[in-house]
Amino acid sequence: MDMETAIETVIEKKPIHRNINFILLILGGFVSQAGDSIHAIALTWWVLEKIGTGAAIGTLLIFSYLPSAIIGPVAGVYVDKLNKKHIIVGMDIVRGMLIVWAAYLFFKDALTLPVLMLITALSSICSSFFNPAALSVVPQILDKDELVRGNSLYQSIEHLTGVLGPAIGGILIVIFGIGGVFLINGISFLVSAFSEAFINLPFNPGDRKKSLGLKDVIKDLKEGFSYVYSTKILFGLVTTVAVLNFFSFPLGRIALPILIKNILSLGSEKLGFIFSSASLGALLAAAILIKSGIIRKKSRLIITGVAVTGVCYMLNSTLAVGYRLNILTPQFIFIFLCFSYFFVGVSVSAVNIGMMALAMEIMAEGKRGRVFAFISAVSLGLAPLALGIYGILTDLLPNGVIWFSNGLMIMLGAYSLKYVKGFMDV
Repeated sequence: MDMETAIETVIEKKPIHRNINFILLILGGFVSQAGDSIHAIALTWWVLEKIGTGAAIGTLLIFSYLPSAIIGPVAGVYVDKLNKKHIIVGMDIVRGMLIVWAAYLFFKDALTLPVLMLITALSSICSSFFNPAALSVVPQILDKDELVRGNSLYQSIEHLTGVLGPAIGGILIVIFGIGGVFLINGISFLVSAFSEAFINLPFNPGDRKKSLGLKDVIKDLKEGFSYVYSTKILFGLVTTVAVLNFFSFPLGRIALPILIKNILSLGSEKLGFIFSSASLGALLAAAILIKSGIIRKKSRLIITGVAVTGVCYMLNSTLAVGYRLNILTPQFIFIFLCFSYFFVGVSVSAVNIGMMALAMEIMAEGKRGRVFAFISAVSLGLAPLALGIYGILTDLLPNGVIWFSNGLMIMLGAYSLKYVKGFMDV
């Protein structure tokens, strides 16, 4: 054991409020996650101003989510082997430099869609390594008695960035322009990396002896699929997740920005506030369900949540029509969308919590990691496909048709859960 490792492995784990390592990790995570939210708004707005088509937005977003879908399930395995501090600091440095480069190209009027796709894909890969690394170091710097509080605080920060990030991003675009937002965001990642460099993390080189084989990861995913398929309730839940993600994702990422900018001619801050409304709803639902404790009828919570999501989307289908008929004003539609997405956030959060609670309850010990890896792969894998398809459809079909048809499919997904054997009994 070298001197550096010997020093690191005897680090005193102080309480959260006096644990400088945890505080630096939380601050770094806040900046990184807020940066991702702000960057997503800036990317979408740049495409709308430069090109203005749903296909262009969908194509760019594919490069944002496809790397995570491919690398995400594997990245966690490699994170377990490598020095996590180096990953955390290194990924923030790379992301910061990439986004500063985007700002430089923007100010030189040399930023193109292919270049932005490359920057977005590389940034997505960095996030795939940063997020599991940041989460996995929490037990290394906190005592067991502090883990629940520490993880709760980390998750709360994630929800908080979901509320603040989009709103701040939209406002910053109005004040500083897209190039200014790129520059501020890039610098914030570099500042975050600088602060994270002072985190003192223990590292066990012996971890390198663990298997890193891709075959092992694929084997685990296959085992997860086999187990899910053989457990009818789990299969029903995974199918619901697939339907909800496939039909929800393109609405928020493509149909909504087009409605806000191209149809209503509203500003980026309005889009940011709508996204923040959804995160606020999710945060409120999580707080209520955590306080209430036991969820007695998880099936009812899940079905109701999915159905309410579908209803909200179907109601949104009337907005573009109402505007074109001079019945609804842009400001009324903006307020309506804030309320609509607030309830979507509440519903989706309730569905996620109910599904996780039910899945943990019925899954056999030793299968959970593989099952959750499979669910994550399904969720991430469908996002690029949905974005590609609906990027084209939003240019071919009226905005209201997209909202209504997708909301209807989600409603049918909720109704179909009633016919999953044993589901209504839990």
